[in-house]
Amino acid sequence: MSSPEVDNILMEELREGKLESLEAIFEKYHTSLYNYFLKLTNDKELSEDLVQEVFVRLLKYRTSFKKKEYFSAWIFKVARHAFIDQLRKKGENSSFQFYNQSLAAVSSHVEPSPHQLIEKAEEASLLNQALSMLPLQKKEVLVLSRFQHFKCREIAEILGLKQETVKVLIHRAIKELRKIYFKLSEGEVS
Repeated sequence: MSSPEVDNILMEELREGKLESLEAIFEKYHTSLYNYFLKLTNDKELSEDLVQEVFVRLLKYRTSFKKKEYFSAWIFKVARHAFIDQLRKKGENSSFQFYNQSLAAVSSHVEPSPHQLIEKAEEASLLNQALSMLPLQKKEVLVLSRFQHFKCREIAEILGLKQETVKVLIHRAIKELRKIYFKLSEGEVS
C-alpha cells in the first residue's frame, strides 16, 4: 500500500476513535511539521508548540478530512492555519524570519576546508537574509516547494490557490530571491 493510502486508513481509524492511529500519524509527520514551522519562525519552542497545536486540531477536526484529499496536504493546511492564528495572536503580519541553515559537508567522504566552511557560512547567511526579505506568500511557497518538497498541486491545496497561480508564485519567488541575493552579495542592500 502506498503512503497516501496508509494515511487515509489511519485517518479513517482516527475518525472512528482509534487513538493509536494518532500516534502513527504523529510519528510520521511531527518532524516535517516541526521543520516547516522552524523555517517560518526561527523559534524552536514556538515550532514545538505549533506542532502540538496541529495535532490538537487534527483530533478536534478529524471528521472534516475527506478521503479524496491528500492527507499530507490536509495536515499542512491545518498547520498553515495554526501558524496564521499564531501570527494574529502576536499581531505580526509578514515579519518572521527563516532559521539559519546548518552547513552541509561538501561530500559525505571529504571534510570541507576551513575556507570552504567560511564560504558556505557566508552563502547561507546571504541566502537567509535574502529569504527574510521576501514577502510572506513568496516565502511560504518556497518553504513548501523547496524545503518540504510538496508538489504544486499539493501547495495549491494547502494555500487555497489554483495550481497555475502556485507555479507563477514559485517562479517569481525564485526570481526575486535570486535578485535580492545578488544585490546582497554585491553589498547593494543592507
